[in-house]
Amino acid sequence: MLIFMRTTIILDDALFRKAKERAARTNTTLSSLVSQALRENLEPRRAPTPRPVFRMPTYTGPAPLDHAPGDFHALLDSDDVPVGERPC
Repeated sequence: MLIFMRTTIILDDALFRKAKERAARTNTTLSSLVSQALRENLEPRRAPTPRPVFRMPTYTGPAPLDHAPGDFHALLDSDDVPVGERPC
């Protein structure tokens, strides 16, 4: 069994008009609209789910990776050479 409490609230004119328009658009009553808004506002806030952290794998061997722009240019050029003509 549901028990309802009648009460009086004071709204400024602009807020009242917006609420009535929203209630009409959603085919509900002003009372239902206010009740739903209060329920949503009074619910305990849940902490947002943390996003997974992306960790970039890095090389930690004895020698650091060291590339100059020319190295990349040479690698790209070597990709254009047919397999049989590549130097060993």
